[in-house]
Amino acid sequence: MSGPARVTSIVALTAAGVLLLAGCGSAGSSDASGSAAANSPSASVSAIGGQEPATTAQLQQVVDTYAADHFLPGSVVGVWRPGQDDSVITQGYANVEAKTPMKADDTFIIASTTKSFVGTVALQLIGEGKLSLDSKLSEFQPDFPNGASITVKQLLNMTSGIYDYSTDPKVVAQLAENPAKVWPREELVSLAAAGTPYFAPGQGWHYSNSNTVLIGLIIEKVTGNPLEEELATRITTPLGLTSTLLPADAAQNVTTATGYNLDEDNGTFLASPNVDPSFLWAAGAMISNLADLKVWAEALGTGKMITPELQQQRTQFQTITLDGVPPFYAAMDPGYGLALERYELPPNEFIGHSGKTSNFNTQMYYQPSTGSIQITLTNTDTVAGFGPLFFATVAQSAFPGSFAGVTDPQAQASGAASGSAAPSGSPAASGSAG
Repeated sequence: MSGPARVTSIVALTAAGVLLLAGCGSAGSSDASGSAAANSPSASVSAIGGQEPATTAQLQQVVDTYAADHFLPGSVVGVWRPGQDDSVITQGYANVEAKTPMKADDTFIIASTTKSFVGTVALQLIGEGKLSLDSKLSEFQPDFPNGASITVKQLLNMTSGIYDYSTDPKVVAQLAENPAKVWPREELVSLAAAGTPYFAPGQGWHYSNSNTVLIGLIIEKVTGNPLEEELATRITTPLGLTSTLLPADAAQNVTTATGYNLDEDNGTFLASPNVDPSFLWAAGAMISNLADLKVWAEALGTGKMITPELQQQRTQFQTITLDGVPPFYAAMDPGYGLALERYELPPNEFIGHSGKTSNFNTQMYYQPSTGSIQITLTNTDTVAGFGPLFFATVAQSAFPGSFAGVTDPQAQASGAASGSAAPSGSPAASGSAG
């Protein structure tokens, strides 16, 4: 693939890629499963089955090996475990062309991790009695099809059936032509309303950015304030998240880490333009860094910002079953709650939220059973699944016994063909590990 076709493919990935991996599939069945997320950590990370948790130096080796196998331009990884040294790891480049080493405080577009922030504001409003999980979409969008049957809860847990505007072929074509286009909120709602629903409300599960855009608009209507202001007032300012924001416009949509696509035709990284933040807005436009996300992961995982009752409801995860996902992803036991994701089953479960575009990936999770946190940030995700697999690969060493059923097919292929070329300008090609 080359020329215009390559550009269209990259922008299409950017359009749809903000979905977590499961969201790229079709609607799947689900069943409710409880969570102990509201409980206090009861154990520290220790040796399991005779395997000791990896040290920082060992984790650095894991990260470097994964990056070489999967051609990551750069990454930042943080692992915080009670009873263990904190591990903050960097690898590769924040900017490949300038050979700027990745730094621990570099900022990234965190994509759908945004949903965890926006969902928390909605739950705060519910706790204040200004909104209800049973509130109907029709109260805020009177003309939205079937709005009287769609609840706030269904918007939060992706069971509304509402069409995902960001995957619409016409929308993808417009993005290919003009990634800088500013998208009015009304246009996003119209696109969602015009698409064929995946199923009747409450009768399935399908990841859709439309759900969280509608939640953002509901927050604005209930509070009378812009969503950006509510996020700052309620979350980022109280928690001291100085590098975290929802950009109001393209001028604010700037990260210190450059996002890349891998051009598989000639093995080079292509700096990828950031889509205007209006396109994903409440569903995936926020920017953050490792230090801020560490604070947020703990606040999110412990329910610090909402009532215990709402945290209990938030962590009723639906075990989602989807067609066409890689075996490693299915083995991670993905689940979805109220703007909250789960990997693994108790007692090893991790709760938080992921986010991906074609040029950035975020995996941010808290482990309720131990009070541990693991975050992986990369400045590419050209191939779907790099993010979740990267997270699981690191966790297998950081938390022995985690993700026992997850295997990395690329690592095996790399071992069999160790002489394969790394992309031009990549850390693997230059010998730099950042």
